[in-house]
Amino acid sequence: MKPEQKKQIGKWVCYALYLLLLFLLQVTPGVFPAIFGVKPVFLLPAVICAAMFEGEFRGSILAVVAGLLWDTSRLRPFGYSAILLLIFACLCGLLIVYFMRNNVLTALLYCFGGFLVYELIDWLIYFVPYSNGDAIQALYQVVLPRIVYSMLFVPLFYWLSSKLAKRLAVEPQ
Repeated sequence: MKPEQKKQIGKWVCYALYLLLLFLLQVTPGVFPAIFGVKPVFLLPAVICAAMFEGEFRGSILAVVAGLLWDTSRLRPFGYSAILLLIFACLCGLLIVYFMRNNVLTALLYCFGGFLVYELIDWLIYFVPYSNGDAIQALYQVVLPRIVYSMLFVPLFYWLSSKLAKRLAVEPQ
């Protein structure tokens, strides 16, 4: 096996372990404190930030893996999160490549948009039809605090993604 191939395999193993660690932090009870009764979401901002550095194709692969991991812990159809994260990662990767600069402000914008779309779709599909009139209360007490709490970690994930991308860069010889 060529050294270039070994480095490429090592890169994907590092990303897989990174996503697995974030998944475990996100779903394990008691690891992160629940503020206002909600826990933060780590996979969505991690995938968006990784797509900003790795591009739309590699970012989409990471998004599908992260989405499938996330789907194993939720009472949602298998592939639900994977499809939404795939769309977000591909879109963010393409926007960085063709239109916008890669900086922390852009990451905050993309992650906020991703959280807003993901959480509102989730709220419309899974809270509104089964809420017995408490859908607006769920929006204010669950959805919006989860978005705000999760957004606090975006700069950290942006920094981690930049370090991972630079450290694991594979240059063709």
